[in-house]
Amino acid sequence: MTVRELIAGATIDHLDAELLIAHALSQDRTWLLAHDEEILSEEQERAIMQLIGRRTSGEPLAYITGSRSFYNRTFHVSPDVLVPRQSTEGLVTLALEFLAHPQNRTVAIDAGIVGVSKVLRSGHWKVIVDIGTGSGCIGITLALEGRHEKIIGVDTSKAALKVAERNARKFGLEGAISFVCEDGPAFIHRLHEPFVIVSNPPYVPTAAEIDTGTSFEPRSAVFAGKDGLDVIRPLVQAAIMNEACKGIVLELREDQA
Repeated sequence: MTVRELIAGATIDHLDAELLIAHALSQDRTWLLAHDEEILSEEQERAIMQLIGRRTSGEPLAYITGSRSFYNRTFHVSPDVLVPRQSTEGLVTLALEFLAHPQNRTVAIDAGIVGVSKVLRSGHWKVIVDIGTGSGCIGITLALEGRHEKIIGVDTSKAALKVAERNARKFGLEGAISFVCEDGPAFIHRLHEPFVIVSNPPYVPTAAEIDTGTSFEPRSAVFAGKDGLDVIRPLVQAAIMNEACKGIVLELREDQA
């Protein structure tokens, strides 16, 4: 069977099929499209069909390939972290704008999802804290986009922090960003250097309907109690109580803003 025939007969989205075949062959999509008459071995066909089967079951493409594009860069991901989303790219853009010119804003970043920035106190900050860092995509992107403050990624999951550390090494940021395994509000309470919080916390209400792909992601990174505010509420309270916190930039549902 040729690459073209396999793509044509795939039971999943053809773009997903192309990306999975390219991944299985250790090639990129550009190579694949230029070699669509390539004849696959039986072993290659079996390996590809296994990947397609996983995608058919709803497993996110990023978990199957182990990577995800975010802010035009490729990040390593695993089932230990939330898959970076387009909405969070909007959060990063809002954060960059806030860090350059602090102001109170609420910006739509996806359907029903907003980014909120809030100035809590005047004055300069020395630290950016990425609460619930997961893959590290937020803090790492802020560093790569030219933010020279000290950046700290905080998460309660040691497995997630290993993914974040791997991404930091990939982009040569070992000295520019550090990671801490701790509860976010607890870390905020004891931080004394002037800082700003940037966070994509879990905010989905426990009873909310989710798509199949989301069911593969860590529940603790998705759900946050009956109203979805079990993480956001103590995080905001900690920020308000700490005189060193100059501002906060959050991703959350529009009805929570």
